[in-house]
Amino acid sequence: MIPMLNPDGRLVLESKQDYCWRNNKHGVDINRNFDWEFNGPGSSPIPGHEEFNGKVAFSEPETRLIRDLAQRFGYDALLSLHSGEQQGWLIYILVILKIKKIIMDC
Repeated sequence: MIPMLNPDGRLVLESKQDYCWRNNKHGVDINRNFDWEFNGPGSSPIPGHEEFNGKVAFSEPETRLIRDLAQRFGYDALLSLHSGEQQGWLIYILVILKIKKIIMDC
C-alpha cells in the first residue's frame, strides 16, 4: 500500500488552493504517464495542459516507482483512490500485460 504517491503535487494543490489539481510538481498528470496508450485519447503532449502526459512514458518518478514495484512483485492490477474538492473517486485500472490484451482481442 502506498498511502500517497504524489506528495509534491499535494503541496502544489495546497499552495494554490486548487483542489482540482491532480498533477505532480512538474505539471505531469501521473495517470497519463504510463506506457499504456501513452499520448492516446484523453491526454495531451502539451506542457501546461491539464492532461499533460509528460515527454515520454515513465518520465516521472511516481510512475517509475509503480512500474518497478509491479515488475518486482508481479502485480496484475492497480487500485487508485482519487480525492479532492470534498469528493472521493475510486478508480480502478486493470493493468493486464499487453500480451493478455492481444489474446483477448483474438
